[in-house]
Amino acid sequence: AAIQAMKANRTWYVPTLMAFTGLRDRIGKNVYTPVVEAKAREAMAVWGRGLREAHRAGVRIAFGTDSGVFEHGRNGEEAELMVRLGGMTPREVLVSATTGAAELLDISRETGTLEPGKSADLIAVDGDPVSDAGALRRVGYVMVMGKPIAMK
Repeated sequence: AAIQAMKANRTWYVPTLMAFTGLRDRIGKNVYTPVVEAKAREAMAVWGRGLREAHRAGVRIAFGTDSGVFEHGRNGEEAELMVRLGGMTPREVLVSATTGAAELLDISRETGTLEPGKSADLIAVDGDPVSDAGALRRVGYVMVMGKPIAMK
């Protein structure tokens, strides 16, 4: 019912699957009490299910990471999780990270696509992110507002 309401109201779904990686990495390592460990295992059993169901139903999806809950620099892993757990194609993930995120944030007049007059914000990766979401973990070049800020 919630997914149908999201679709009917054109609500955005931002999965932030990376937020669960810390949980996944600590299960079975005596970090959590037995009660918390059991709850963690229950959560991990349905990891990605909401995204998968929302995607199938045609809910609008925007890329997001909750990057404060894991080490910085790992946010590209979100793309792979969206493919593996959510059933999205790498192309759909790219759209969610560019035009989708810009539309959600109401900044699509400024960014989200490469067009004259918009901020030239882009990355170059090793590989083809249209067919391999893992390429987004191999960033070799970053440009923000038309200025290079990081190169391999």
